[in-house]
Amino acid sequence: MSNDEFALDLPPRLTRLTGPWYERVMQGSFAISLIRLGLISGLMLVFAGGCRNPERLDRREERDPLVMRGDARQRAGDLDGAIKNYMRALERRPQMALPHVKLGLIYKDRREHLLAIYHLTRYMEMRPTAAKNDMLRQLVIRAQNQFVASLPNPPEGALEEIALLERENQSLRVEVADLRQQVRTLREAVQQQSAAPPVARPAPAVDARAPSSRPSAPPEAQELRTYIVRRGDTLSRIASQVYGDSTQWRRIFEANRGILQSPESLREGQELVIP
Repeated sequence: MSNDEFALDLPPRLTRLTGPWYERVMQGSFAISLIRLGLISGLMLVFAGGCRNPERLDRREERDPLVMRGDARQRAGDLDGAIKNYMRALERRPQMALPHVKLGLIYKDRREHLLAIYHLTRYMEMRPTAAKNDMLRQLVIRAQNQFVASLPNPPEGALEEIALLERENQSLRVEVADLRQQVRTLREAVQQQSAAPPVARPAPAVDARAPSSRPSAPPEAQELRTYIVRRGDTLSRIASQVYGDSTQWRRIFEANRGILQSPESLREGQELVIP
């Protein structure tokens, strides 16, 4: 199958933004190019390091006027207007990363898989240490599978190769989680050893029959809010509405583990606990 069969006419703005990326991806069969893109992105995420806090940068970019205008258009249901403002924000400030997430999620919902893959991957390359990258990586893998499956004549073996990469990716995530836990355990042990040992003093005798002079106060109950999921909602979007910070989506996910199998398993009408 020739490469021309997979050539896609991208919008001029996206062509200017993607530039050499699109030309490189279109070399060789498209499915293998997708796999190549996933491997390159994975290596970049493993070895690259962020010098600044990605969540702080995301919060700063949330206040950009064009990004805020795009958010307003998206809340109003005008997705074309939202895309236009996010693209203008990227054209004005190419170093911004957050608009790529917002564009990627819109294109994912529209099932425009290639555009979703590009924008989500671009964010992870620019913010390799962001907390939301685990969720975005899953979305990219799913979009790759859906895109290849949608081709009229998928390259032979492409789906199997992507499935293999997905399993390897899952295994790597488990290993990374184990390593993080080991690092936390070692850090706690070092902190305990470095702390000065308390001076041992004999405990005063206590009459077990004497009532306690001051009963322990019950912990203050934490007030919980709820949120009803609406059409088109994502955890990032809900976090942006309730916290003013889309990167806080994981707090909502952890508080609703009982009804959410994954960050993408939201259903319209669900009632979520907002911690």
